[in-house]
Amino acid sequence: MVSRIGVLRGWLALSCTAYFALTSGACDPIQSTYVATPIDTQGHASDKETTKAGLVLSGQELPELSSPTLGAIEVTFENRSNRWLHVRDLAFSFGSDAVNQSILVPSGTDLDAWMDTVAFYDRFRTHGTGMATRSLSVAALASSLSGRSSRLARAPYAAPLSVAELSALRIANDNAALEALRLPAEHLLASPISVPPGLFAKRWILFYTPDPRKTGCVRRMQLGYRLDEGQVEYVSLRFREAQSFSPWQADACVSQPVSNIRAGGS
Repeated sequence: MVSRIGVLRGWLALSCTAYFALTSGACDPIQSTYVATPIDTQGHASDKETTKAGLVLSGQELPELSSPTLGAIEVTFENRSNRWLHVRDLAFSFGSDAVNQSILVPSGTDLDAWMDTVAFYDRFRTHGTGMATRSLSVAALASSLSGRSSRLARAPYAAPLSVAELSALRIANDNAALEALRLPAEHLLASPISVPPGLFAKRWILFYTPDPRKTGCVRRMQLGYRLDEGQVEYVSLRFREAQSFSPWQADACVSQPVSNIRAGGS
């Protein structure tokens, strides 16, 4: 499991600005680039960014941690209520069954290998000229992943599951299968996500898209989750522009006009 000390160290740089960001209404350094829109069960968008429970979700791709077939996404949960909120049973969709079947989520040794690469890349950049230009998001995530060496055992190999398969496990309430994935505590699918009142929690997820022809340029997803009282909320979250400068799906995202982007990337 990712070291708690590593996580604390990673996000400590943000803590001094948390009070001012959440109370002044100024530009929020905690928030990720794109703010999600709450939606109802029919997909109708709210005119407010805060959900009924008091959450504001935002997200962004971390292109420095991505590759042609792997996209690293950060999701931020801001709690604007005066009580603790616990996000459970999170599921997501990319707009169609075909796209959901074609987007995979690595786990086990495959995810370990990516985390090792991130930690190595961070150490390499620390001693180079790129250190000063790293975003806080990349620095914090790399810091948390570099502390994972304290785990007693590596996660066993597990074939990547599609978004559709993960959603089916959530619907079936098969928590045992999800726990068997041995996901790090800071993974988006690690439940519950505890968000302190007036503060925030950041999570990440890695998407694997071996065949961009089936997915198009992926840039938006719908998230659904359950809270302690049983209420369910949904949001629509964009995490990058249609024509992205990321290495992830570079050909698909550059070659597709915005009007022709498929359901998974609309």
